[in-house]
Amino acid sequence: MRTLLAVALAALVVSSAGAKPPLAGISDADLLSNFIAERYAYLNDKNVDWSAAWPYYHGRYAAAGNDRGRFAVLEQMLDELYDPHSHLTSNYRDSWRLPAYDVWAEPRGGAFVVTEVRTESPAQKSGVRAGDELFSIDGRSVRGAVAARLPRFLRSSDSAAEQWALLSALSGRHDRSRVLEVGSGGKKRSIVIPISPTDDAAAAPVSSRTIGDVGYVSIRTFADSAIVAQFDTALEKIKSAQALIVDVRNNNGGDTDVMLPIAGRFLVKRAQYAWMARRSGAGLGPRWPEYIDPRGPWTYTGKVVVLVDRWSESVAEGFAMAMSETRGALVVGTPMAGLGAAVTKLHLPRNDVDAQISAEPVYSVDGKPRSSFVPSVLVDLTSAKGDDPILAAGLAALGSVRRQP
Repeated sequence: MRTLLAVALAALVVSSAGAKPPLAGISDADLLSNFIAERYAYLNDKNVDWSAAWPYYHGRYAAAGNDRGRFAVLEQMLDELYDPHSHLTSNYRDSWRLPAYDVWAEPRGGAFVVTEVRTESPAQKSGVRAGDELFSIDGRSVRGAVAARLPRFLRSSDSAAEQWALLSALSGRHDRSRVLEVGSGGKKRSIVIPISPTDDAAAAPVSSRTIGDVGYVSIRTFADSAIVAQFDTALEKIKSAQALIVDVRNNNGGDTDVMLPIAGRFLVKRAQYAWMARRSGAGLGPRWPEYIDPRGPWTYTGKVVVLVDRWSESVAEGFAMAMSETRGALVVGTPMAGLGAAVTKLHLPRNDVDAQISAEPVYSVDGKPRSSFVPSVLVDLTSAKGDDPILAAGLAALGSVRRQP
């Protein structure tokens, strides 16, 4: 059974309108392969042999005996890119979730360590904690689970592909519980993470409060134009705060047309916040500047801290970078999702599904990729104490640590 993806990887979408209709006899696999070859921004940077992958998947698609088999080939083609921003926009129940779903782990000192767990996620509710050493995933050694998810057509070993495979294995399939063997304090434990119909808590998309004389606003998504008015209302309530924390943790991104007017409430004049580019021939064409314009009846001019985590994704990453670039905001938290580009989509008519791929890389004003942007104040959750170490670090960065209500 096909379902819409419940993903936290929303993105700015570049329209593919105007594309020529497919020729008779051209399969969706060939359409997707041509789309990747012509539009994927990072093809020259990836360690995948696309010239070998194309004919292999062409044959697999032609040999598939049913709709699910053909759909699986398209999924596997996009897995070759080891890019969480490049995927089909719907899935079957037994499809792999997009990484990282709710557990982030990394190799450290010869072991694999859980470095962050998404707040209010099935993994957190089941007892997975940052700092846990990871020993097995669904009965396989971690290295075995990673090897099973690696792209088939890597030219050579690639740490980025191995990290993607690790996060994918931890994310699991939509229709199956997950079993992790982890350890801490010298003791191992087995954790079953069940399938939950309420994986994502129904949190308000925008909320605000005060912590002493510090205002606090949480923005959970930039995917809905109504968010702009909701943010304006929230900001109005705390306009007298001497400093402001804007929390974009667990924010699934969305649309820059929503993000930019929110960022505009903090500026008194127009400012460049990024460069962008897109494919032109075999490489990328010239970059163009992107700007934020001031907006609203008044501008917030106090100190600003932006809180981020591994589930600050796409446009949320752009917001953090923009606030740092244009406003001098201090970004506090963990590294973010690392989704460095706007996406473009192509409809695959025979499977009636859209494919999206990273198409327009975003760079800081000084030319560094958005995917490499990291907080000024990094918080290591494997050793941090307290209920909310990132918020505590944000308050400390403002010079006013307070007891949370």
